[in-house]
Amino acid sequence: MDFKSIASVVGLSSVISILANVIMGYIEKKKMIKFQKRTEEKEHRYQCILAFMLVILDSNNINHVDLSGSKSQIIKNMSEEEVKQFFIDEVKAHYVFSHLYASNGVLLKFKEFLNAPSEEKYQNVARAMRKDLWQ
Repeated sequence: MDFKSIASVVGLSSVISILANVIMGYIEKKKMIKFQKRTEEKEHRYQCILAFMLVILDSNNINHVDLSGSKSQIIKNMSEEEVKQFFIDEVKAHYVFSHLYASNGVLLKFKEFLNAPSEEKYQNVARAMRKDLWQ
């Protein structure tokens, strides 16, 4: 093989290598963005669930919950017990949907809270959610 042939093979392989690196970098960046969006969505859902659970524990925590206009109008005329039941129903619905994205550890602690709400079980759910988000 002469020098020109070797130089063209090295040049071609360099171009192929650069293209492969650019393509792989693009694919990795897309994966990271997708992962980040998923994590942010999960974090938002967990925050909403925890806020709803706080209302179940103490209805005075309703100030920490952002509700749509129609739901806030419904709650205005409810008694404290009806508000609590409303949020229990909301949390149960979130529990069902969380099977799509939550870890088994979160689901287990979540179910324990729904069976008998308490401050301790709330903390257990929050810990499980934190672990799910940051592992």
